[in-house]
Amino acid sequence: MSKYWVLLGLILVVTMGNGAMCTERHRVIVSTDIGGTDPDDVQSMVHLLVYADVLEIEGLISSPYGLGRKQHILDVIDCYEKDYVNLKSHSPSYPTPAALRAVTKQGETEIAPSAGVRRSTEGSRWIIECARRDDPRPLHVLVWGGIEDLAQALHDAPEILPKLRVFFIGGPNKKWSVDAYDYIEQNHRKLWMIEANATYRGWFVGGNQKGHWGNKEFVAQHIRRHGSLGDCFERAKVDIKMGDTPSVARLLRGVSEDPSQSGWGGKYVRIWDGRKTVFDRLTTEVDKVEVFGVTEFTLPKPASFSSMNTASMIFDGGVPTSVGNVEGDLLRFRFSPRDAKVWSYVIKSDHAELDGQLGKFEAVPPPLQKTAVPSSTHPNWWIDDPDPAAAEGVHPGAKSVNQWREEFLRDFAERMNRCTSLHRVNSSRLRVVVSTDFPPIGVVKEGNVPNDQKSDPDDMQSMVRFLLYANEFEIEGLFATSATFAGKARKKNILDVVDRYEQVYPSLTKHDARYPMPDHLRSVTYEGRNGTWGKKGKENIGEGKDSEASEALIAIVDKPDPRPIYVSVWGDCSVVAQAIWKIQQTRSPADLEKFLSKLRIHQIATQDGTIDWLRESFPKLFIIHSEKTYFGMFGGSDPLSDLDWVNANVRTNHGPLCDVYPHEGMGCTGVCEGDSPAFLWLVSANRGLNNPDDPTQESWGGQFKRDGEKNHYIDGPGASSISKWRRDFQTEFAERADWCISP
Repeated sequence: MSKYWVLLGLILVVTMGNGAMCTERHRVIVSTDIGGTDPDDVQSMVHLLVYADVLEIEGLISSPYGLGRKQHILDVIDCYEKDYVNLKSHSPSYPTPAALRAVTKQGETEIAPSAGVRRSTEGSRWIIECARRDDPRPLHVLVWGGIEDLAQALHDAPEILPKLRVFFIGGPNKKWSVDAYDYIEQNHRKLWMIEANATYRGWFVGGNQKGHWGNKEFVAQHIRRHGSLGDCFERAKVDIKMGDTPSVARLLRGVSEDPSQSGWGGKYVRIWDGRKTVFDRLTTEVDKVEVFGVTEFTLPKPASFSSMNTASMIFDGGVPTSVGNVEGDLLRFRFSPRDAKVWSYVIKSDHAELDGQLGKFEAVPPPLQKTAVPSSTHPNWWIDDPDPAAAEGVHPGAKSVNQWREEFLRDFAERMNRCTSLHRVNSSRLRVVVSTDFPPIGVVKEGNVPNDQKSDPDDMQSMVRFLLYANEFEIEGLFATSATFAGKARKKNILDVVDRYEQVYPSLTKHDARYPMPDHLRSVTYEGRNGTWGKKGKENIGEGKDSEASEALIAIVDKPDPRPIYVSVWGDCSVVAQAIWKIQQTRSPADLEKFLSKLRIHQIATQDGTIDWLRESFPKLFIIHSEKTYFGMFGGSDPLSDLDWVNANVRTNHGPLCDVYPHEGMGCTGVCEGDSPAFLWLVSANRGLNNPDDPTQESWGGQFKRDGEKNHYIDGPGASSISKWRRDFQTEFAERADWCISP
């Protein structure tokens, strides 16, 4: 097995668990302060909705502390409705817009009083109703804003507690909802809850922020002009914030019942005791409290302080203020410091004895010896990992999220593509693998240069054209086999061209969002063996002749996908033959037949002996063997493909990818792409010209005849069956080259 698939398998074991992208459909309620002071909830709501097909969304509750209301959720659902037809075409499990509107509820609109609860709301009642349903699955309540509705639900129906799995985006939200939080923490200690005060910041802080992975660049390339939801996302903020999204992400890739396991939403530890500090006096900066903990002041109430008087404690001149609550002879103020620093406060009151009193305290991280001891009273409560190694700057635990940045953003980008493209089940993209004797950039066919630089330049020409059509295929493998003259297989040669593709990728995606991300192409690039080109007979197959590429091909065919794999062979066929030889040696005849039935091989010329072995040994294997038909691509004397045409339409002023298109191949200048027919027959199939499983039909890649009763196809009308389509495929080639430089 190739290193890539081993690594991928390990990653999936670690990160998928019972995530919604893997096995389980989780029940979800989101409580959000969307429409309030922070635009991140809008962005996170867009993210939630493009993953709505793998989650069971049972409630969307508006629980703001600001001006946001239920209508702000409905506004995002209106955008979802505009993209719904496209989304639904990719998965029938996307909920209807009407279904989402039906579960959208208004929650509390005010901050809880000191008691932590005030009154039931439509939102709190909905949490209770969902939790009481006869469903054995837990109910995940994702709190993106105020926690008041959850507190009220637990107050009114404490019996629902065992059913709940809460993920609270704390930090600033905890500062606003400190009284509701304190009520839950003091009165519902068995609650299963993740309290993310800083880990969530890993979604937008740290990790790989280079190129299109940057917060602003990602939005520009993968969100902008991606349907109504993409517009909604960008209107909220032109760069990534999405601070609430880790609560959803851990359900997509993670172990839902074990927050200590790694996943897209972070990794957490059991909470520790002693996080609340109570003072019965005014403090100074020598007094210490725990950052993100609860800080209380229980001050003596002046004798003349009556129910008509008010008092509030203001921290660092900001909001929210803590309204003093009268409890007998005491006034209680409560606060949660979100930053490790010295905090100042002042009391504002209409009672002269209180007004103007002030103090300070310092919020500090807890000592590690304290955090190492799990709480004896809160057995199911989890929090940011305090290990300094998990911190991103001052943000504890953030690295446990941003370590997955490329993975979760790549997946999000693919989801956003659904908003703009209609997936037609009966014409889904073809699965394609390219096996090529690929040369380095700057390849020449002869001359006084290092031998590694010598090869047939036509593979480079074909790769440029192929990448311009990458939006039309599901590319599962790019195999570097032994180069024609140098005799070395170097996947770096392919990766160097992918680097050029990356530079024009933003322009290409303006024309079709389905262009694969450069990192996807890198992840499916594999290396064959050296010295295979031109070998005769069965020299290239047998024990000890596996390669990264041959192992990858086996893994590709073994995927639980019923669609065939179209293998475009531009060089020798050793990678394909070795994979088949290994299956023949290690599996039953029935399993071999099943393996072979998924392959569609298009071999250009005879470039080693393995193609003859395949034709002799496997009469049922689908093989197109183009021994001369491919000559129809050579157009050096045709004004539609000569050197002047190539220079004007491709090689000059068409961006860094087209820059590497060589001016010549073996035997001609201009277009000498002898390998391109091995994928152009699939391009014309995408246009309805031919059936890719019937090579006897005319196609841009040529027309072939069946070799007797075998499932093999050999030259028929010859080169003219390609050259007759030159105007069509060259016109498209020029158009796509222009896409590389479009504004």
